[in-house]
Amino acid sequence: MNEWGKVVSLKGKTAVLSIQKSDECEKCRKCRQGRGEKEMVAEARNKVGAEIGDTVEVSDQDINWVERVLIEIGIPLSDGIIGGFVGFMLAKLFHKESMQLIWIAITAMIFIVISYIISKKLLIEINKLKTNKLVVTSIIHKEG
Repeated sequence: MNEWGKVVSLKGKTAVLSIQKSDECEKCRKCRQGRGEKEMVAEARNKVGAEIGDTVEVSDQDINWVERVLIEIGIPLSDGIIGGFVGFMLAKLFHKESMQLIWIAITAMIFIVISYIISKKLLIEINKLKTNKLVVTSIIHKEG
């Protein structure tokens, strides 16, 4: 999320912003409702030194796309490969070489499904840790 807002007050290193609602607001909910249907109030870490009246760009610290790809695809893919190897070893162990491909496919799919469920829960937990961490990333217009 990248939004623009106006600094209405400061609380130490935190800026209180007035932000115009956008379509993304229904999904995010990091801002407090207020000031009518089109405007919200949010607190953001003021790392650029914005002052009252400045128009600023604010961004959330949501999980980035590289982390998301590694967690959603990388972990299940690697676990699928491990599952395939486990299926191969189980087929050898039970002397079922004629059904080796079936063993590999079934165990790989089981590993992928379990891993995907775990990775989704991991993403939710990571996002919870990063929730409500809006950051003022730049000053668009300096007041005064």
